[in-house]
Amino acid sequence: MTRPWLLFSSSTGQTFRSFYLGLDPESQSSIEGFFTDRPCAAATLARQVLERAPVYELERKQFEAFVLDWIEKKQIKDAVILLCGFFGILSADFLERCPFPVINTHPSLLPSFPGLDHKVQRLAWESVPVSGFSVHMVTEKLDGGAIVFQQPVALDPRWDEDESRRQVRAIEQRWLPRIWMQILRSQVSKEDLSLTSRELRLRHGFFDFGFQEKTL
Repeated sequence: MTRPWLLFSSSTGQTFRSFYLGLDPESQSSIEGFFTDRPCAAATLARQVLERAPVYELERKQFEAFVLDWIEKKQIKDAVILLCGFFGILSADFLERCPFPVINTHPSLLPSFPGLDHKVQRLAWESVPVSGFSVHMVTEKLDGGAIVFQQPVALDPRWDEDESRRQVRAIEQRWLPRIWMQILRSQVSKEDLSLTSRELRLRHGFFDFGFQEKTL
């Protein structure tokens, strides 16, 4: 059974659009709402591809209170939240009060290079021969929650920074729909926030995606 879900974004929406169109119809239809914490292109793209879910283009100062109130009024149960190109940092108060687990997609192989997208990808491009993307639980520690999945990308030293970023994003867009569909069919919850990556993956079968490919 596919769980309901919400999506938070702050970006161009390109990764969201590719990701959403890669989901199966059941997963697409189970999205309950799309939220941005600033005016951005992601809201425009979301309105183009979402058939029934509402799109809320909010200001940062009202974002968390609005979302918590919306969840309570809608009486949504057993949902999960995905951060996809979301550049805000959720407060400890929000994470405590939100009844659902929050999961983020991040453009590096954590715990290396936490932080904002452009800074992260620049540091990886300058510093390491292998980067990639991570899907992880969101906690109060910046990009510090248990890791659900990672996919490496070998960085060709002849690439410029923009090409390196495009290659990592392409891998993220390829695999994120399949990862998310498995998460939506799992029982992952806020009770799992204290688990290590190994414990989380064992508890919910996140070691058995069955679609990883060799990229190195």
